[in-house]
Amino acid sequence: MVFQFGDLIGELTLRENIALPLDLLGAPRAESARRAAGLLERLDIAEVADRRAHEVSGGQAQRAAVARALAPEPALQLADEPTGALDSATASGVMEALTDSASDLGTGLVVVTHDNRVAAYLDRLITMRDGRVVG
Repeated sequence: MVFQFGDLIGELTLRENIALPLDLLGAPRAESARRAAGLLERLDIAEVADRRAHEVSGGQAQRAAVARALAPEPALQLADEPTGALDSATASGVMEALTDSASDLGTGLVVVTHDNRVAAYLDRLITMRDGRVVG
């Protein structure tokens, strides 16, 4: 799950936040480190990997939250406004990471967004207005 405001653990580094779900699942430490490093690179935040979550920008924290959600290769990805704190170029990179991951793993991706540019990355859309499905 990618939460709208990241919800990282502030005292952990970005690298530790990303590896955390894998550690909790009992993955070998080397595997956790390898996946975290790959996702840090993929989401262009490797240069701040060893900063604590409360020391980075909102956009960097949001990308780390996406990386943390992708690390365990979930069967279903849920993302609530995953690009809300990002500029358009960075948002494109995040959406490519989410959609590529879902495609590569053959998994589902559910995104909640108000941004039509984000919605354009998705295969199927459900449009809601005032709490009702309208399309």
